[in-house]
Amino acid sequence: LAQVRPYIRQGDVVLVVPEYDQFYGDFANGDNTLNTALLYAPNDRIGDFIRSYSIVDVVLRPRVENVRRSFLRGVATAVGRENQFFPPDTNPVYNRRSFNEFGDVVSHLGKKGMNPDSIYVGPLPSIGSFNDETLDQLNEIADEAGVQRAHSYFLFPSYHEGAYAINAESIDELTRRLSAGMRIPMLGSASDFAYPKNYFFDTRFHLNEEGRRVRTLELIRMLRDAGRRDGWLQRLIAG
Repeated sequence: LAQVRPYIRQGDVVLVVPEYDQFYGDFANGDNTLNTALLYAPNDRIGDFIRSYSIVDVVLRPRVENVRRSFLRGVATAVGRENQFFPPDTNPVYNRRSFNEFGDVVSHLGKKGMNPDSIYVGPLPSIGSFNDETLDQLNEIADEAGVQRAHSYFLFPSYHEGAYAINAESIDELTRRLSAGMRIPMLGSASDFAYPKNYFFDTRFHLNEEGRRVRTLELIRMLRDAGRRDGWLQRLIAG
């Protein structure tokens, strides 16, 4: 969100689709992977990250993590075990080449995913660990969109129907929290995006090629309805 907010411009349509876990505990704050990625943030965006995190998170912690990894990699190399502990980027789905020119992940298309029965479908965290800061961050996007005369919308993630059945009450409570405190308009409901297990690729959130097709068509329908209601679809067609 810190990366997106400075680039919102008039006429944009911003879609925010968090996975459910993002709303609980400190999950949304990232881990050492994010800390390392911040080392490569463009210089003109450092201020955005500092405002969203802190100077410790953006300047100090990533560099400490980088030194730690460099040391461990040096030790592994010295004993001839670098490839064991620091393997090259050989993951066929999660790599830099996974995206097409539109920013869509396409590397999994045509590939066989995990056995749907093996995908984790357990309970979500307790609503008591709901992170109120996530609402603030979503509202910052809504406010920036309003200032820039853009439109922002919140949509629920794709979710394995088995996981949805287990977590329906938790998701209803989460929906109430979001509806009460979030200024981004909500499109659809959580149940709209609960899909059969054979639509999933490798997690309870990640769709395979057929699931992707079904969700895309539903998303298009919802956006057309929102665009007609909010007036931007006519302008888009005219333009």
